[in-house]
Amino acid sequence: MRSILFIWIFILVCLTGFSQEDNMSVGMRLGVSTGICFNYFEGYHGFEGLLTRRNKGLQLTGIYLAQKPLENKYRLNFWVYYGAGLHVGYVRWKQRIGPYHPAYGSGND
Repeated sequence: MRSILFIWIFILVCLTGFSQEDNMSVGMRLGVSTGICFNYFEGYHGFEGLLTRRNKGLQLTGIYLAQKPLENKYRLNFWVYYGAGLHVGYVRWKQRIGPYHPAYGSGND
């Protein structure tokens, strides 16, 4: 049921979405960590934020980015991106601690 709801929301957002300016974008991240990403660039400096879910937990990532054109003799459009960021979050895992947990052996040693 959740996946059907997610697909309908995704289709609705795609159909009613508006164009974005060059310096700002909002998107979705799919994969092991699924969530929303936000990018903002002003000149050569920018910010990227991610709000993701993973293992029944929540993670927040913020990255400060800078870009610089890479000079070359062929005048190709190459850029170098660099930056630093912060990542915080939590995840929930099942705890199976006891005499039959693989870390403790079978108990018949």
